[in-house]
Amino acid sequence: MSDLDQFELYLESLSTTTSATSGADFEMVELLVLPANTNKSHMDFFEVIKSTNAYLCKNKGSSADFSILKDTCERHVEKVDNEIGNLINVPLYIGLAGTFIGIIIGLSGIDFSTTTAGTTTTISSDSIGHLLNGVIAAMVASLVGLAFTVVNSAMIYKPAAYRNDTDKNHYYDFLQRELLPYLNIGVSKSLGSFKDVLNHFIKKFGENMGDYKDSGQLLNENLKKQQTVLEEIK
Repeated sequence: MSDLDQFELYLESLSTTTSATSGADFEMVELLVLPANTNKSHMDFFEVIKSTNAYLCKNKGSSADFSILKDTCERHVEKVDNEIGNLINVPLYIGLAGTFIGIIIGLSGIDFSTTTAGTTTTISSDSIGHLLNGVIAAMVASLVGLAFTVVNSAMIYKPAAYRNDTDKNHYYDFLQRELLPYLNIGVSKSLGSFKDVLNHFIKKFGENMGDYKDSGQLLNENLKKQQTVLEEIK
């Protein structure tokens, strides 16, 4: 199945297909199948299963390499982890932007008034209050952004990462316990069949070599007789 779309349709049909017509020509391949509801709610994990099944189909009859299966899972997990990691510090950046905006608004509201007699510059109390409100808003925005960042990192991301590592280890245990033994049995059966065929070939080849030896001796005797006849004719 070189076409990826056909392979995806085949994987989707596995969840509903339970039997096959007897007498048909089938090749047995051990695959990982998830229920349809699991595929919809865990699309990232479904991508891991799809890549794993593609590897198993392409390497049918050979021993599966656990390191390749593990690398397939790790690459998908790393992709999702990078996407999440890029979003963890977003609240902090938003809070920092709010800090600058609050300070700018506070400074823009300052009203500098001058007196003509003594050329004295004064700031009204309303302007000072406006500046303080802007600084307070800036500090609140920074604090809220920092709080959300801490919540994302310590209270959401770390427990999720721990659960991901636990589930990933369970998945690797499942591969080593359930899938790889079946694949190794299939390879052992193939090697056993090849050994039987090879032994049969060697046996038959030895018998044929014995017949060829007798035929060679008979041909050699005939050549000697023909040589003797030719010498007598001369």
